[in-house]
Amino acid sequence: MGLRVRVVLVILLLLAVMALAVPLAMSLSDRRTAALAAERDRHLAALTDAAAMPGNPLQPLVDRYYEVYSEGLLIVDADGRTLASRGLDISAPGARTALAHALVAAPVSPWSRILPWDGHRPLATSAIRRDGELTGAAVLAVDTSTAARDIAKGWLWIGAGCLAFLLLAAMVARTLTRWVLRPLDGLERSVAEMTEGIAGPPADVAGPPELRHFTSAFNTMAQVVRASLDRQRRLVADASHQMRNPLAAVRLRADTLEAISRREDDRPTSR
Repeated sequence: MGLRVRVVLVILLLLAVMALAVPLAMSLSDRRTAALAAERDRHLAALTDAAAMPGNPLQPLVDRYYEVYSEGLLIVDADGRTLASRGLDISAPGARTALAHALVAAPVSPWSRILPWDGHRPLATSAIRRDGELTGAAVLAVDTSTAARDIAKGWLWIGAGCLAFLLLAAMVARTLTRWVLRPLDGLERSVAEMTEGIAGPPADVAGPPELRHFTSAFNTMAQVVRASLDRQRRLVADASHQMRNPLAAVRLRADTLEAISRREDDRPTSR
């Protein structure tokens, strides 16, 4: 019974931990994704501001950014012609669509959640404006590997914390079930002894208050039953002793009469 109770408790705790750990892990991924998106938006804003300055060479700017962050960058004019690029070109998957959205100032869809096993590079875009006029757009292929590693580390910490909690909960469940079931084991032993007529020690009064009260009531009942059995045994013994003496006297008289009768039969008959 104790094993079944512990298994049920551990399963319930596992479900509760999973119900907390999974949303926490997803929230960690969302926060890291949002932080990376905000950081790359700031980078794009700085790049587009620099690209909007007249006479500012774009290729050295793109090369420097690629060398620092290892992320592809593409800058085009308002007609979609490439002005500078490194690590990314117009033929890359999704690049044309991202540029088209940037050149018409269409709303940008939010990034998908970054997961530890993701290897894709989302495209971040920003329009280039000079004196309020659209002059081009920039597309950035964001490297998510560092964010994915950070998320994996966070998930490992969450998993380790959940495992430690489950181990602690299993130990607490084992202690709790032993504390609850120990009085029941004592009651079972006392009932077996009472059934076999053995006058054993009373059951230990331990465990929760309800079980302590029940065990005390059982011990009282067991004492009453044992006392009643003892009285019955003494009554039977006294009755047997009292009946033994009259029966012995009657048997003695019967034996005496039998002996007298035999002697009378042995005498010769007088005429």
